[in-house]
Amino acid sequence: MIGLDRTRVSGAQPTLHASSMDATQIGDGLTGSTGGAEPVALARGSCIGRYVVLEMLGAGGMGVVYAAYDPELDRKVAIKLLHRDIAAGDGTRGATRLLREAQAMARLSHPNVIAVHDVGTHDGQVFMAMEFVEGRTLGDELTAKPRGWKQLVQLYAAAGRGLAAAHRSGLVHRDFKPDNVMIDGEGRIRVLDFGLACSADAGAVPVDGATTSSLDLRLTATGAVMGTPAYMAPEQHLGQPADERSDQFSFCVALYEGVYRERPFAGDSLPALILEVTQGRVREPRPGVRVPTWLRKVLLRGLARDPAQRFPDMTALLAALERDPARRRWWTAAAVGATLLLAGAGLGAQHLLGARAQLCSGAEQQLVGVWDGPRREAVRAAFLAVDRPFVAAAWNAVSARLDEYAGAWTAMHGDACAATRIRGEQSEDLLDRRMSCLQRQRDRLRSLVDGLAAADASVVERAVDVVTGLPPVSQCGDLEALTSPVEQPADAETAAKVADLRRREDENHVLHQLGKTAAALERTQALLVESRALGFRPQLAETLLDLGQMQISAGAPKDAAATLEEATLTAQASRHDRTAALALVWIVGNLAMGQSRFEEAEKLAPWAQAAIDRVGGSDKLQAELELRLAVAANLQGRKDEAARRGAAALALAERVYGVDGLQYADFANNVGSMERNRQRYAEAEALYHRALHIWRVHLGDGHPKPGGVLTNLALMHMRLHRDAEAEQELRAALALYERSLPPDHPELAITLNGLAQLLSGQDRDAEAEAAATRALAIFQRKFGERHRNVAAVHTSIANTQVKQGHHDDALVHLEAALKIGGEIYGPEHPFVAKLITDIAAVHYDRKDYTKALAQYQRSLAMYEKTAPGDAGIIEPLTGVGRCQVELGAMKIARAPLLRALELASKDPAYTPGDLGAVRFPLARALWDTGERPKALETARAAREAWAAAPAKYPTGLAEVTAWLAARES
Repeated sequence: MIGLDRTRVSGAQPTLHASSMDATQIGDGLTGSTGGAEPVALARGSCIGRYVVLEMLGAGGMGVVYAAYDPELDRKVAIKLLHRDIAAGDGTRGATRLLREAQAMARLSHPNVIAVHDVGTHDGQVFMAMEFVEGRTLGDELTAKPRGWKQLVQLYAAAGRGLAAAHRSGLVHRDFKPDNVMIDGEGRIRVLDFGLACSADAGAVPVDGATTSSLDLRLTATGAVMGTPAYMAPEQHLGQPADERSDQFSFCVALYEGVYRERPFAGDSLPALILEVTQGRVREPRPGVRVPTWLRKVLLRGLARDPAQRFPDMTALLAALERDPARRRWWTAAAVGATLLLAGAGLGAQHLLGARAQLCSGAEQQLVGVWDGPRREAVRAAFLAVDRPFVAAAWNAVSARLDEYAGAWTAMHGDACAATRIRGEQSEDLLDRRMSCLQRQRDRLRSLVDGLAAADASVVERAVDVVTGLPPVSQCGDLEALTSPVEQPADAETAAKVADLRRREDENHVLHQLGKTAAALERTQALLVESRALGFRPQLAETLLDLGQMQISAGAPKDAAATLEEATLTAQASRHDRTAALALVWIVGNLAMGQSRFEEAEKLAPWAQAAIDRVGGSDKLQAELELRLAVAANLQGRKDEAARRGAAALALAERVYGVDGLQYADFANNVGSMERNRQRYAEAEALYHRALHIWRVHLGDGHPKPGGVLTNLALMHMRLHRDAEAEQELRAALALYERSLPPDHPELAITLNGLAQLLSGQDRDAEAEAAATRALAIFQRKFGERHRNVAAVHTSIANTQVKQGHHDDALVHLEAALKIGGEIYGPEHPFVAKLITDIAAVHYDRKDYTKALAQYQRSLAMYEKTAPGDAGIIEPLTGVGRCQVELGAMKIARAPLLRALELASKDPAYTPGDLGAVRFPLARALWDTGERPKALETARAAREAWAAAPAKYPTGLAEVTAWLAARES
């Protein structure tokens, strides 16, 4: 039956890099090597644990890397097998080191770090099974296709996030370099080679540099791996302990090498290099190399000889790399003149300088009554008065984020003032625009704190999301945006009225975000009357945009369509380009998901893209557009397009929010469902768990939001016949919802429907029907009779009724679902085809094979026309063949059953028992068409599978046993 997803919007040949190990043999002259003996590769087809060897990819100082196949999870993996002589020559240290590496990496679970799946032993050797990734190293990529400094910073920042994640787990890489960073075919960055990973308190072994001239080879000393000389920090060269700041140094060497096209330290031999590094002598840039001064300062700090002088951690370094000042410099003459003036003025100049600085102090006083001690206490008291298990975690997260926001606001206020009044690098007009921006952000902050101070359970549930989504203070430092040609008020009186309207507009926006949609909608409709009367188009466009968003939340997508269209036209007329772009993104989403008008959404998508391009591009807007288009493609059954757009949205979300960001989790959950629909279950599970982890970290235990991803995980596990896991996840989601949400909440209904499908599959039909009936009532109250979720629950109820023999009642529900599906998606959509398959199954169950055959053929024709690659085609193929067997058309039955068996055998969702339902009717067809040996073989395979679970397939087992007995004698 049909399930529900939580899809929420908000040139060179590549090299196979499969492991965290160098794929090159370590050269002569390095101590601790494997003695120069070439590794004997395991033959193709050999087994390492449960893994089947495909080929050897490479060998290194610690072992050999193989491509292998995992038959249990049907995926290709990489196996790293430790050299036997390392473990033998080093006692247990070699094995312990690899085990440490595996355990360290397995703990990371970060998209910018290679994933470890399993660790074990094979014939006395330790092995590690890892993610198999196709692509090439960042070093190779940059050699083939040089990048500018901005692109390099973006690429390395992604790798830096992987290092930062390792550091948060207490691990140090100790060999970061471009060849240990990989970029795959989709542009995703991952850090490789954690073979040197160690705990942060691990010691080091001195390096003897006298005998080695190669700077790119990994060094080994008395069995302890030490790194690659050209990228090693001074403390590593000196044999001192390496910590996270050592990785930071290596990172800056690599990034410096990228942007300057040479390494920061001279030296053609190892002794010469060590001298330069330990003395901290960074070479001057070559003439003609253009790198911003601010970036050089960041790199030089990361390359400091003394670790204490570097950044506190990788997170701080990454934050510095993300700050591109792009501000005008002081004029040299003005600076010299000011210096001479101050020097001549003596003590008086010092007083003058202090007085000028005083002009831009005291910004924190403007937050008194907005976010200060009393306001903090008021919010805290309101939160703690709410009886929900996640209140304490919500308060901690909200207070920390508001503190951070207030600090950023104060700093931006001081900078805006100083840029004009002290540094003289900014006009008075620009100062006014920045201050106006800051005032609006302060007013929105005040409105949010007002709402939080009156919090009820629904407000506390949304609070972390809303606070995290506050407009970034950095907007008030975006000089290009602030000086864009948006229509301005004609006079001071109009400007004052506009400011008042925008203040109330922002109050309503916050009210809506906190879940008070009805009140916010009423107030915004009243505000719209005033906005129209004033006629200042940029503000009117903003109010229309807010109103359209509220109408979508209130379940009025048609009203929202008209409102958002007016918002777009009004914004375009007043050159309010960012509002126009945002409104178009919302229109695309509303057409696709709110009204199922997919063709119109797709036609409008290029207009939304053009609007985003007009504002100079926006990763945030682009991510939202890609996600909406991905969801639309997914709902239409275009799974490959959905996955492609989903991956693009996810990459953009990572850039905007960070891989640990709260908003990133929504993207991960949605894209996980798209991967699940493509039967890429390992990828889907990884994304679901990523979202689950982020939500639990940010929102605390007991918050209802993780219930959505738990339900999606359960739906996937049901398809994989992991019913025990699925029920545990569904029960956990229900427990979260029932503690925290109203009894008629739609999220609860989605989980109830999933539980109904699970229980029905376990023949717990009364429980299943009760759960589905409750879900149906919730959806009908929330969405009315014509909604996809209502149709899906009709099919769940029909399934339970078929199993109880209530065929007529089942057909009533299925016909209702079919009518809804046809209206929403059109008459040939895969959703509709699936419903027709279910109707055919009811007729087959009541032995009306003629009617069943007609419906199966109708469904099959629809799949063949619109979605021939969809796994759903297996059911009508099987149904057509089974009906023809029952009607005696054996020759005709043979072809669809053979095709169904071929497709189902490749689908991991079909168990051997499920395949029996295809094999037995195929055996009957083959027998009657003269292929008797093959018929017996096929029937025996069905009997064997059903005999393994006789309680599940009692009727089929009895029939195939009797059929074989009559023909084997």
